[in-house]
Amino acid sequence: MLNVLQHKNIGEIVVVVSRYFGGIKLGAGGLVRAYSSAVQQAVEALPLKLHTTTLPAIIHLPFALESQIRHLLDGLQIDIMQTLYQNSVEMHVEVELGRELEFEEAVINASSGSASVIFPRIQT
Repeated sequence: MLNVLQHKNIGEIVVVVSRYFGGIKLGAGGLVRAYSSAVQQAVEALPLKLHTTTLPAIIHLPFALESQIRHLLDGLQIDIMQTLYQNSVEMHVEVELGRELEFEEAVINASSGSASVIFPRIQT
């Protein structure tokens, strides 16, 4: 059972198999095949979703650049969590951990330096 899980690279998962004796002795090989098959079928039925660690980021930009930055974020597959309109536009996004510098450079380049990115520290 563990071997099946390790080769699926799923992450944090637990499998419990309950077997009721039905009068037929399967032997060691038969048990291995039965348990492996049960785990394989269960894993194939799982709705899996990739989990990535993200950091909150705030983009400050002029109104004129909003559509350009939205297009950039769409290309980077970054969802906008919230947009605030005041004297300028403030977009709240989530950036994948480890891609902060790449993201910040992309925003600055796309806006010719008119936009800025802030990664606020989370208070614990």
